[in-house]
Amino acid sequence: LHLQLHDSYTNWGFASAFAVPLSNDPDGQIASVYLPLTSFDRASRSGFQCNSSNCKLNTNSIDGMDVYVLFQEGGFDVNIESITAVTVKPNLTVPTVSFDSPSEVEKLLQSTKYEAKSLGEKNYHELCVAISKSFLESVSKASNGVSERVKCVARNSINASIPEDFTKPQACSLWRGSLASLLGDDANDSSNLEGCDELTSTEGNTVASFVIEKDTNTISSSEKENSASNVEVSKTGIVITP
Repeated sequence: LHLQLHDSYTNWGFASAFAVPLSNDPDGQIASVYLPLTSFDRASRSGFQCNSSNCKLNTNSIDGMDVYVLFQEGGFDVNIESITAVTVKPNLTVPTVSFDSPSEVEKLLQSTKYEAKSLGEKNYHELCVAISKSFLESVSKASNGVSERVKCVARNSINASIPEDFTKPQACSLWRGSLASLLGDDANDSSNLEGCDELTSTEGNTVASFVIEKDTNTISSSEKENSASNVEVSKTGIVITP
Protein backbone atom coordinates (compact mmCIF):
# COMPACT_ATOMS: atom_id res chain seq x y z
CA LEU A 1 0.00 0.00 0.00
CA HIS A 2 0.92 3.67 -0.31
CA LEU A 3 0.15 6.43 2.16
CA GLN A 4 0.43 9.62 0.15
CA LEU A 5 0.67 13.12 1.62
CA HIS A 6 -0.04 16.45 -0.06
CA ASP A 7 1.13 19.93 0.81
CA SER A 8 -0.13 23.38 -0.14
CA TYR A 9 3.01 24.30 -2.08
CA THR A 10 2.86 21.79 -4.93
CA ASN A 11 0.49 19.65 -6.96
CA TRP A 12 2.60 16.53 -6.43
CA GLY A 13 1.67 13.79 -3.98
CA PHE A 14 4.42 12.21 -1.86
CA ALA A 15 3.99 8.53 -1.03
CA SER A 16 5.55 6.09 1.42
CA ALA A 17 5.11 2.33 0.95
CA PHE A 18 4.06 -0.22 3.55
CA ALA A 19 2.75 -3.78 3.69
CA VAL A 20 0.01 -5.15 5.93
CA PRO A 21 1.72 -7.64 8.30
CA LEU A 22 0.85 -11.34 8.21
CA SER A 23 -1.68 -12.68 10.70
CA ASN A 24 -3.24 -16.05 11.53
CA ASP A 25 -6.49 -14.40 12.61
CA PRO A 26 -9.13 -15.07 9.89
CA ASP A 27 -11.04 -11.96 11.02
CA GLY A 28 -7.96 -9.77 10.81
CA GLN A 29 -5.71 -8.38 13.52
CA ILE A 30 -4.84 -4.79 14.35
CA ALA A 31 -1.18 -4.00 13.74
CA SER A 32 0.77 -0.78 13.22
CA VAL A 33 3.62 0.26 10.95
CA TYR A 34 5.91 3.28 11.28
CA LEU A 35 6.65 5.48 8.27
CA PRO A 36 9.43 8.08 8.72
CA LEU A 37 8.66 11.40 7.10
CA THR A 38 11.85 11.00 5.08
CA SER A 39 10.26 7.97 3.40
CA PHE A 40 7.56 10.13 1.76
CA ASP A 41 9.77 10.70 -1.26
CA ARG A 42 7.91 9.10 -4.16
CA ALA A 43 6.55 12.21 -5.86
CA SER A 44 3.85 11.60 -8.46
CA ARG A 45 0.78 13.12 -10.06
CA SER A 46 -1.76 11.48 -12.40
CA GLY A 47 0.53 8.50 -12.95
CA PHE A 48 3.65 10.56 -13.66
CA GLN A 49 6.65 10.56 -11.34
CA CYS A 50 8.79 13.57 -10.51
CA ASN A 51 12.45 12.55 -10.33
CA SER A 52 13.77 16.05 -9.71
CA SER A 53 15.52 16.80 -6.43
CA ASN A 54 13.19 19.81 -6.18
CA CYS A 55 10.17 17.53 -5.61
CA LYS A 56 10.15 17.39 -1.83
CA LEU A 57 7.34 17.25 0.69
CA ASN A 58 6.89 20.40 2.75
CA THR A 59 6.09 18.89 6.13
CA ASN A 60 4.95 22.25 7.52
CA SER A 61 2.05 22.60 5.08
CA ILE A 62 0.47 19.16 4.73
CA ASP A 63 -3.19 19.55 3.79
CA GLY A 64 -4.31 16.12 2.56
CA MET A 65 -3.60 12.42 2.27
CA ASP A 66 -4.58 9.39 0.19
CA VAL A 67 -4.36 5.66 0.85
CA TYR A 68 -3.73 3.53 -2.23
CA VAL A 69 -3.98 -0.25 -2.50
CA LEU A 70 -1.71 -1.11 -5.44
CA PHE A 71 -1.44 -4.21 -7.63
CA GLN A 72 -3.97 -6.12 -5.52
CA GLU A 73 -5.28 -9.21 -7.28
CA GLY A 74 -8.99 -9.88 -6.91
CA GLY A 75 -11.17 -8.46 -4.15
CA PHE A 76 -9.65 -6.73 -1.17
CA ASP A 77 -10.72 -5.02 2.04
CA VAL A 78 -8.54 -2.57 3.93
CA ASN A 79 -9.64 -1.03 7.20
CA ILE A 80 -7.50 1.86 8.48
CA GLU A 81 -7.98 2.21 12.23
CA SER A 82 -5.83 5.32 12.64
CA ILE A 83 -3.11 7.49 11.10
CA THR A 84 -1.12 9.35 13.74
CA ALA A 85 1.76 11.84 13.59
CA VAL A 86 4.45 11.11 16.19
CA THR A 87 7.54 12.93 17.44
CA VAL A 88 9.42 9.80 18.56
CA LYS A 89 9.79 6.53 16.65
CA PRO A 90 7.55 3.99 18.44
CA ASN A 91 8.62 0.49 19.40
CA LEU A 92 6.33 -1.59 17.18
CA THR A 93 6.27 -5.30 16.46
CA VAL A 94 4.47 -7.47 13.92
CA PRO A 95 1.84 -10.01 15.02
CA THR A 96 3.23 -13.42 15.99
CA VAL A 97 2.31 -15.97 13.34
CA SER A 98 2.45 -19.77 13.29
CA PHE A 99 3.00 -22.02 10.28
CA ASP A 100 1.92 -25.62 9.86
CA SER A 101 4.50 -26.96 7.44
CA PRO A 102 7.69 -26.24 5.50
CA SER A 103 5.70 -26.16 2.26
CA GLU A 104 3.47 -23.45 3.69
CA VAL A 105 6.48 -21.28 4.47
CA GLU A 106 8.22 -21.99 1.19
CA LYS A 107 5.18 -21.15 -0.91
CA LEU A 108 4.87 -17.70 0.61
CA LEU A 109 8.61 -17.07 0.39
CA GLN A 110 8.66 -17.95 -3.30
CA SER A 111 5.57 -15.77 -3.88
CA THR A 112 7.15 -12.84 -2.04
CA LYS A 113 10.37 -13.22 -4.06
CA TYR A 114 8.40 -13.21 -7.31
CA GLU A 115 6.29 -10.22 -6.36
CA ALA A 116 9.26 -8.21 -5.07
CA LYS A 117 10.99 -8.79 -8.41
CA SER A 118 7.84 -7.81 -10.32
CA LEU A 119 7.42 -4.62 -8.29
CA GLY A 120 11.03 -3.65 -8.95
CA GLU A 121 10.52 -4.15 -12.67
CA LYS A 122 7.43 -1.90 -12.50
CA ASN A 123 9.58 0.79 -10.85
CA TYR A 124 7.81 0.40 -7.50
CA HIS A 125 11.04 -0.20 -5.61
CA GLU A 126 9.57 1.14 -2.36
CA LEU A 127 6.86 -1.55 -2.38
CA CYS A 128 9.50 -4.16 -3.24
CA VAL A 129 11.35 -3.21 -0.05
CA ALA A 130 8.14 -3.02 2.02
CA ILE A 131 6.84 -6.53 1.23
CA SER A 132 10.31 -8.09 1.55
CA LYS A 133 10.97 -6.50 4.93
CA SER A 134 7.47 -7.28 6.24
CA PHE A 135 7.87 -10.94 5.27
CA LEU A 136 11.26 -11.19 7.00
CA GLU A 137 9.87 -9.56 10.15
CA SER A 138 7.04 -12.12 10.30
CA VAL A 139 9.49 -15.00 9.79
CA SER A 140 11.84 -13.70 12.48
CA LYS A 141 9.06 -13.69 15.09
CA ALA A 142 7.14 -16.82 14.05
CA SER A 143 6.05 -18.97 16.98
CA ASN A 144 6.03 -22.27 15.09
CA GLY A 145 7.00 -23.84 11.80
CA VAL A 146 10.19 -21.84 11.18
CA SER A 147 13.63 -23.07 12.25
CA GLU A 148 15.78 -21.00 14.61
CA ARG A 149 18.42 -20.81 11.87
CA VAL A 150 15.96 -19.25 9.44
CA LYS A 151 14.78 -16.81 12.10
CA CYS A 152 18.41 -15.86 12.68
CA VAL A 153 19.02 -15.23 8.97
CA ALA A 154 15.83 -13.12 8.81
CA ARG A 155 16.91 -11.07 11.86
CA ASN A 156 20.37 -10.49 10.38
CA SER A 157 18.76 -9.29 7.16
CA ILE A 158 16.49 -6.86 9.02
CA ASN A 159 19.31 -5.50 11.19
CA ALA A 160 21.80 -5.08 8.33
CA SER A 161 22.49 -1.44 7.55
CA ILE A 162 21.79 -0.12 4.06
CA PRO A 163 24.47 2.26 2.70
CA GLU A 164 23.20 5.84 2.64
CA ASP A 165 24.22 6.26 -0.99
CA PHE A 166 22.13 3.29 -2.17
CA THR A 167 19.54 4.10 -4.82
CA LYS A 168 16.00 2.74 -4.55
CA PRO A 169 16.67 0.03 -7.17
CA GLN A 170 19.76 -1.02 -5.21
CA ALA A 171 17.75 -1.18 -1.97
CA CYS A 172 15.11 -3.34 -3.69
CA SER A 173 17.85 -5.64 -4.98
CA LEU A 174 19.40 -5.87 -1.50
CA TRP A 175 16.12 -6.90 0.15
CA ARG A 176 15.41 -9.41 -2.64
CA GLY A 177 18.85 -10.84 -1.93
CA SER A 178 17.84 -11.20 1.72
CA LEU A 179 14.86 -13.30 0.65
CA ALA A 180 17.17 -15.40 -1.53
CA SER A 181 19.49 -15.98 1.44
CA LEU A 182 16.63 -17.74 3.26
CA LEU A 183 16.59 -20.27 0.46
CA GLY A 184 20.36 -20.43 0.22
CA ASP A 185 20.15 -18.94 -3.29
CA ASP A 186 22.58 -16.06 -2.72
CA ALA A 187 25.94 -17.77 -2.81
CA ASN A 188 27.76 -14.43 -3.15
CA ASP A 189 26.65 -13.06 0.22
CA SER A 190 27.13 -14.99 3.45
CA SER A 191 26.77 -11.97 5.78
CA ASN A 192 23.17 -12.84 6.68
CA LEU A 193 24.30 -16.30 7.84
CA GLU A 194 26.65 -15.00 10.52
CA GLY A 195 26.01 -16.79 13.83
CA CYS A 196 23.17 -18.86 12.35
CA ASP A 197 24.82 -22.08 11.21
CA GLU A 198 24.66 -23.72 14.64
CA LEU A 199 20.91 -23.10 14.97
CA THR A 200 18.89 -25.96 13.54
CA SER A 201 15.77 -26.64 15.60
CA THR A 202 12.46 -25.05 16.56
CA GLU A 203 10.18 -25.37 19.51
CA GLY A 204 7.34 -27.59 18.35
CA ASN A 205 7.45 -28.54 14.70
CA THR A 206 10.82 -28.75 12.99
CA VAL A 207 11.36 -27.08 9.63
CA ALA A 208 14.52 -28.18 7.88
CA SER A 209 14.46 -25.69 5.03
CA PHE A 210 13.54 -22.10 4.55
CA VAL A 211 9.96 -21.07 4.07
CA ILE A 212 5.73 -19.67 4.78
CA GLU A 213 2.29 -19.35 3.29
CA LYS A 214 -0.40 -16.83 3.07
CA ASP A 215 -2.35 -15.48 0.16
CA THR A 216 -0.04 -12.65 -0.83
CA ASN A 217 -2.49 -10.66 -2.91
CA THR A 218 0.08 -7.97 -3.47
CA ILE A 219 0.49 -7.74 -7.21
CA SER A 220 -1.96 -7.27 -10.01
CA SER A 221 -3.71 -4.28 -11.50
CA SER A 222 -6.16 -2.31 -9.35
CA GLU A 223 -5.83 0.59 -6.94
CA LYS A 224 -8.14 2.20 -4.45
CA GLU A 225 -8.10 5.76 -3.12
CA ASN A 226 -9.49 7.28 0.06
CA SER A 227 -8.86 10.96 0.82
CA ALA A 228 -8.63 13.13 3.92
CA SER A 229 -7.70 16.80 4.29
CA ASN A 230 -6.34 19.42 6.71
CA VAL A 231 -3.82 17.13 8.34
CA GLU A 232 -1.08 18.84 10.33
CA VAL A 233 2.19 16.88 10.28
CA SER A 234 5.48 18.54 11.11
CA LYS A 235 6.82 15.66 13.17
CA THR A 236 9.33 12.86 12.73
CA GLY A 237 7.05 10.23 11.23
CA ILE A 238 3.62 8.68 10.94
CA VAL A 239 2.15 5.53 12.50
CA ILE A 240 -0.53 3.89 10.39
CA THR A 241 -2.67 1.11 11.83
CA PRO A 242 -4.32 -0.99 9.10
